[in-house]
Parts: sequence; C-alpha cells; structure tokens
Amino acid sequence: MFIKERDNKLLIYHADSSRLLEEQAVSVEQQFYDLDLTNVRDVIVDLRNVMMISSHFTNWLIIVGNIARNRGGKLILCSLSEHVCEILNHLRFTTIITIAVNLQTAKQLLPCDDQLAPQ
Repeated sequence: MFIKERDNKLLIYHADSSRLLEEQAVSVEQQFYDLDLTNVRDVIVDLRNVMMISSHFTNWLIIVGNIARNRGGKLILCSLSEHVCEILNHLRFTTIITIAVNLQTAKQLLPCDDQLAPQ
C-alpha cells in the first residue's frame, strides 16, 4: 500500500497488492496509525488491484469508517473487483460505507471545503 494525502483533509490509500489478507491488513493498519491524522476528515480506499480481502481488513474498514464519521467525514471505497464487492455486499458493508465506481467518482462524492464553511 502507498498513501497519498491531499489538502491534509483527505487521505487516499491505493492498494498495490491483489490480496489484503491478515498480514497485509496488519501492515495497512500500522501505516494508518503511524500517520499524523490530525486534520484528516475523509478517507478514500482505492481497491482497483485487490481481488481478495480478509476479515482483518474488513475490521480495519469499520475502524476507519468510524474515525471518519466522528470527524464529520466519510470513508469511500472505490474500484472494487466483482469478488470484493460480493464479499462486502454479503457482510452488508454497502449499507454503511460509500462505494464508488472509480477514484474520480469517489472524489466527487466529497463536499468542497466551501460547502463546509459556517453559514
């Protein structure tokens, strides 16, 4: 996994492994906790290369989703393979996590900073 930040309010994870099983999921989780997330509100996880996920990774998604929601943001998953989408549907994750077709669409689902300004 490698990480890219934008405007310090958005964190984008790009998965570079085809499998996010326990060992890889632990690595992703550790990377996440090693970051300075002080101003991060929204998280996008780009899973375009991922064909298999583990329960450890889905647990991490719940944690990240809760962190984002508690900060007034959201977690968005994008570019899911058919198999990963089936797993998340079966677990009913699609009712609590936003799914986007691709990274561009995921970014469009986030509010602009001027929409967040006090009225």
